[in-house]
Amino acid sequence: MLVVGILVVMALTGLTAPITVRSSKKPDQTEAINNARQIGLALLEFETEYGTYPDDKTASVVLENTKTTLNLTDHSANSFFRQLIAADMAQAETIWGTAPPTIIPPLPKL
Repeated sequence: MLVVGILVVMALTGLTAPITVRSSKKPDQTEAINNARQIGLALLEFETEYGTYPDDKTASVVLENTKTTLNLTDHSANSFFRQLIAADMAQAETIWGTAPPTIIPPLPKL
């Protein structure tokens, strides 16, 4: 009887495990899609303002317009993202995955 009970619990656990894994991945997937959308919007805004997407040629223009201390000329994808940051096209830290965790203040004592 005990063996049957253990088998039932294991079977139910096996059936619900994929659902639990899937539901925990959904928020991460939603966040990734939103981040990609924000990067796309930042690129479009940059293209509207500078006439082209970030590249080696726009680095000097962004540097001149913003007086930033960021390295915009190392010929990498990172320098292109730095151009978006320096040009103030990407204002949200969450795009770059650097946002601090949300801190919920404690409830007041009654």
